[in-house]
Amino acid sequence: MTSTLRRPMPRPVARKPGGAAAARAVLAVAAIAGFGGAALALPAVQSKAAELSRTPYQATLSNTCNGKSCVLDSVLIQANRRLEIHHLSCAFLINNSNTYLLVRTGVAAANNTLKDNLGFHNVKTQPFTTGWTMFTVGEPVFMFVPGNRKLRISAVAGSGTLQSYGCFISGELVRLQPS
Repeated sequence: MTSTLRRPMPRPVARKPGGAAAARAVLAVAAIAGFGGAALALPAVQSKAAELSRTPYQATLSNTCNGKSCVLDSVLIQANRRLEIHHLSCAFLINNSNTYLLVRTGVAAANNTLKDNLGFHNVKTQPFTTGWTMFTVGEPVFMFVPGNRKLRISAVAGSGTLQSYGCFISGELVRLQPS
C-alpha cells in the first residue's frame, strides 16, 4: 500500500517562457545531489514535460572474467531515451579467501570511453567454499544513463582472480521527445 502526500496547489504566477523547464532541471540536480551526487544532471530538454512514455526495464548483465579486474557494459541506450536505474544487484566470485573487492558504476560512450563516474557501491562478503570468496552488491540506486551512452560496471579485486561476474539492474526506460 502506498500513501501520497498531498500539498495545496499554489496560485498561478506569470513566468517567462522556458522558466518552468529550467526550474525543473535545477530541482532535478538538487534532488540528485541528495544522493551523494552519484548521477548525471539532466538538461532541461529531458525534464518531465519532455517525457513521452515510461517502460519498466530489467536486464541481467554477465561476463566471465580473467584476472583481477572485470568490466561489464550494458547495451547502448538509444537516442531520445534515458535509462533510470532504481536497483542494482551483483555477485562476484574470487578464488582467494582473504581479499577485497571494489565495485564502481559509470557511464560510457559508444566508443567505450568512460564519460561519468556514478559512484562506488557497498560490497558485502558472503560465506563460500574453502579458498573462495563471494562478494555481493544489492542496493537501491538513483542513476541516469542518457541516450547514446551505456552503463558500465567495473570490479577490481585486491588479490586472487575474478572467476565469474553477474549483475541485475531494474528501473525504467524513458522515451523522450526529440529536441
